[in-house]
Amino acid sequence: MKLRLPSLILNGKYSVEKVALVAMRGLTDNSVDKTLLKEELNRVATLKLEQLRSYLHPLEVIATLSPLLGLLGTVIGMIMAFQQMAAAGNQVDLSVLSGGIWQALLTTAVGLTVAIPVVAVHTWLERKIERVASLMNDVVTQF
Repeated sequence: MKLRLPSLILNGKYSVEKVALVAMRGLTDNSVDKTLLKEELNRVATLKLEQLRSYLHPLEVIATLSPLLGLLGTVIGMIMAFQQMAAAGNQVDLSVLSGGIWQALLTTAVGLTVAIPVVAVHTWLERKIERVASLMNDVVTQF
């Protein structure tokens, strides 16, 4: 059985290496029940994956809220533009109207400018965590 681990030192700092370290220590200790060792490996792997996934939650919040805040700015800008139009009556100045629309579109653009890269980074990190989970599963299976 060939075990393929990254060339990092097994110091328990990294997720996959931590699981491998627990497995190796358990296998070298003859007093450890193999069923208990497997349960402990699953527990450590699950804990490490949850720790990694916890970093994704703030990105999810930012990716969700930034377009909504941009939309809120759009609605407020349009309300202000229509209020100014209503106050002007028959004397509507197009510069007042265009200023409100400009403000409304700017907030939408800022919200999307924040959301798009955050969603991309979130997706990339989520995929990396899936690969770590796959590696952990492979390590546990090989041990």
